[in-house]
Amino acid sequence: MNYPPTVKRVLLTFILTVIAGERLSGASPDVEGQQLVRQMRDMRPAHSFTNTGVMEIRREARHRVPVYLKTILEGEHWHNVYGTATSSTLVISHSHDGPNAYRSLPPTGIYDSVNLTGQRELRSSLVPFAGSDFWLFDLGLEFLQWPVQRVIGSGIKKTQSCHILESVNSFPRPGSYSRVVSWVDKDSMALVSAEAYDHQGRLWKRFEPKSLMKVDGKYRLREIVMWDLRADSKTTLTFDRELEK
Repeated sequence: MNYPPTVKRVLLTFILTVIAGERLSGASPDVEGQQLVRQMRDMRPAHSFTNTGVMEIRREARHRVPVYLKTILEGEHWHNVYGTATSSTLVISHSHDGPNAYRSLPPTGIYDSVNLTGQRELRSSLVPFAGSDFWLFDLGLEFLQWPVQRVIGSGIKKTQSCHILESVNSFPRPGSYSRVVSWVDKDSMALVSAEAYDHQGRLWKRFEPKSLMKVDGKYRLREIVMWDLRADSKTTLTFDRELEK
């Protein structure tokens, strides 16, 4: 069709604007990764709460460990407190922009008050919690704080449409992860699955949130499973109920 010159200029300007917009919005994998991680880290809890549950550890033998989780909001920070009757109590302190802080207390009961300022910070997060397959690093999702984050694709995981995020450790060493590949739900920004690789690039652990529970009209994580493929071990952390405040 032969359009008048004025209409042609308008159409050409519109087409060029659309193309430019697509180029500008098509961020690089690294930029997309940083944006995705920013959204995930900004998802702080709405209020403080306490859950009880059990941790089942399956190796050559199987044993169950009663556990509780307190989530405490304090200004711009929030703290996850994991406790059992026999092991040290773990406190993981989160913030929007700073690194996690990991602290340890003597075993405390579920109704005991928690001193959030008086504990000594742990030097390493690459240690198991209460003899389980969960490292402190895993419970704190510390890989989301690594500098290198990139979106390497998208796909379906457990029927959910996901971003595929690769988090890379710039300085891997024996006994640590070199990278973590995660599937992140596009709608909720929730972690659907994650795979951790050792310093030689071999698959080491697989982490999966398995089910949700509905509390006050909102869904919260009910069950988390961690497989240690190297040790042929599996730990399932299940929260059964939320205590009344």
